[in-house]
Amino acid sequence: MSNPWEIDRQCFPTTGSPAEQLKFITRYALLAPSTHNTQPWKFIIQHDELKLYADRSRQLTEADPSGRELVMSCGAALGQLRVALQHFGLDPEVSLLPDSNEPDWLARVKISPSNVYDDQLLPLFDGIFKRHTSRTAFASTAVPQQVIDKITDLAGRLGVGVAFISDADQQQQLARLVAEGDQLLFKNKNFRLELRRWLRGKDSNTKDGIASRSLGLPAWLAPLAAYIIQKLDVGDMVARNDAQLVLTAPLLVILHTPENQPMDWLLAGQALDWMLLFAAANRINASFFSQPLEAPGLLSRFNEIVQISGQPQLFFRLGYAVDAKPSARRDVDTVVSME
Repeated sequence: MSNPWEIDRQCFPTTGSPAEQLKFITRYALLAPSTHNTQPWKFIIQHDELKLYADRSRQLTEADPSGRELVMSCGAALGQLRVALQHFGLDPEVSLLPDSNEPDWLARVKISPSNVYDDQLLPLFDGIFKRHTSRTAFASTAVPQQVIDKITDLAGRLGVGVAFISDADQQQQLARLVAEGDQLLFKNKNFRLELRRWLRGKDSNTKDGIASRSLGLPAWLAPLAAYIIQKLDVGDMVARNDAQLVLTAPLLVILHTPENQPMDWLLAGQALDWMLLFAAANRINASFFSQPLEAPGLLSRFNEIVQISGQPQLFFRLGYAVDAKPSARRDVDTVVSME
């Protein structure tokens, strides 16, 4: 079976049907980031139209009971699809949440040939294969101001706000809050069992999930991570690692929206993807801290620290790190249906 990360753009079916072109381009959307690499999306292609659906069987019911992170993950896939469509000269007409009676139908994308290119999205295509979540320590090198300005503009196109944290006092407060979130979450046995479901060893052949080493456990414990997570509360150990990553991050980023509804989640997911692609194209890495937004009772304290208007949706760091390995992806035929 071919590696989903190995796509030869020269194989794009230029003379093929719109459905064939959509299926080819959807392969790029499948490389988008998702919570725990759950890849919680399904696509249906019919003629010149693609429908994006949430796959609720892949929802993290403990960490994400509302499905907020699931919808944002699908939004990231949609954002990446839009970038790839532009690259191949196709103009997408996008409708979000097109049917209120089908809440899991998240987007409709209708394509047509176009000679009009989006100058902001076109440069993002080269970031698709460079974007990998990096959970190692980042170098102290500052993120250039031009990158900060550009990712702010990209998010703003979708009405998504961006706040940046570099103040040392705020950083320390957030590190403590992330650590507390880890401790609270890992005390929940059901959370640990859910996490265990998505942990993958280094020799795993599965096409989803996250590497055991990403938890920050000592190297000698990583092969036993799944067993340890199920049986033991390792929240203190994970908390120390995550707090250090927050403290040493050259730049912390918060994405926020006016409301906290599925439409906001979809827009935040697209904005995140565009930001990460631009960052990756400039060799800048990212990783996420969802604890203050997931753990019970921490959101209000998070808001007190960051003092932003609106609803925080994502909290992550940006910086320079050793290139991470690409995470596994499901094959296009697994998630795309042709009608």
